[in-house]
Amino acid sequence: MQNFRRARGDSRKSTENARKRTCAEPEAWLGVNLTDEQARAFAFVCRYGEATLPQLKAVTGLPTQKAATVLELLATQKLIEPAGTGGRYALTEPVAPRQDRSSR
Repeated sequence: MQNFRRARGDSRKSTENARKRTCAEPEAWLGVNLTDEQARAFAFVCRYGEATLPQLKAVTGLPTQKAATVLELLATQKLIEPAGTGGRYALTEPVAPRQDRSSR
C-alpha cells in the first residue's frame, strides 16, 4: 500500500510540474502565437480550469475593453469558450485533452 501511495504521489507531482510547464509555454505545445497578455490569460484558464473577465483583467493588468478583446481573440483561436453562465470561460474540448496528454 505504501508503494502505491508513493507512486500516486509521484505521479501527481510530475503532472503538476508538466501542467505548469505547458501552461507557461502555450506556443510550444499548441503552435499558436500569443501576445504576453493573451499568454497570461490563457495560462490562468489553463491552470484554474476557467476564468471570468474580472479575473483576466487582474491577471493581465488591462482595462475592461482590452481584456474583453483578449478573451475574444483566445475564443477566435479556439483555445477557450464560454462555460455556462456568469461570463465564465474554459478551455475548449480540443485543447483540454491536449493539455492532459502533455501533462503526463
